[in-house]
Amino acid sequence: ENGRKTAIPLGSDLAEAKRKWAELEGRQFVSETSLSGVLDRFFRWAGSREESGLSERTLQDYKSYWKFLEPVFGKVDINKMKPEYLMRYFHERTSKYRAKREIKFLSLVFNWSRARGLMTAQNPAAGIIRQMKATSRRTIYVTDADFELVYQHGSQLVKDAMDIAYLTGQRPADVFKMKWSDISDDVLHIEQNKTGMAVRIAITGNLADVLNRIKSRQ
Repeated sequence: ENGRKTAIPLGSDLAEAKRKWAELEGRQFVSETSLSGVLDRFFRWAGSREESGLSERTLQDYKSYWKFLEPVFGKVDINKMKPEYLMRYFHERTSKYRAKREIKFLSLVFNWSRARGLMTAQNPAAGIIRQMKATSRRTIYVTDADFELVYQHGSQLVKDAMDIAYLTGQRPADVFKMKWSDISDDVLHIEQNKTGMAVRIAITGNLADVLNRIKSRQ
């Protein structure tokens, strides 16, 4: 006032001080013990690949789960979460398969928080996930006939990808990112997206034939 700065005491309680500070700055206060506050710390930790060891795909999956969970639980204090809240979420969620995966993610976050002193209550998801009956969407078995039909009608690029996937046993995402520079001393070196594991596959037999076929087309 009148060209002079005026100090506004925020009190001795840290949480209340932060709340008052947020009000003065005209922004929404997010408690450090709310699920949104805890998840903010969790994702900062998860984003450090060296510390968390999580793959980029796993991190993206976690963020997609939180997109649905945050509107429901974001403002809830993590120590006030109850099993019945999670069961109600499961029952009211349209996709039960998806709901179960989202609650499994919350269970992981609860355990992560307890290990770091951010949560003092018991994990509210412990013991209830088994009660959540949800059918996995991965119920289709690809028969040899199915595989052969796709192979017959696919482009040469599709055939190459199918051959490499079949001969190496790697996931599609790992097949698509393979480069010639991944080969040294007749060995294909792969770092799996999902697991982060390093895999070495000798280039012999049919796999060598497929790679030579691809290379011949430049």
